[in-house]
Amino acid sequence: MPGENVDTFTHFQIWLYSKELPLTDISGEELDEVDLVDLYIFGEARNIPEFINAAMDALITRTRRIQQRCGGISCGFRVFAGVAQELSPERW
Repeated sequence: MPGENVDTFTHFQIWLYSKELPLTDISGEELDEVDLVDLYIFGEARNIPEFINAAMDALITRTRRIQQRCGGISCGFRVFAGVAQELSPERW
């Protein structure tokens, strides 16, 4: 499709025929959160509910894995909490 990201369209095409969303790119690298959001946006723009759900499910699964690695709290909060303890009051 003209104007579309080739990787995004390729993932859509694979999903279309298999109904399984591949979570790696063509080189075998795991898709990151930005890639998953791009897939979600692609589906939303074309009103493809099953594809939207597949992309969102993958994004939720990825987010949960990140939270587990961060001890069950938001990674952003964990980073902030760790940095805040190290900063002197003068830096605020």
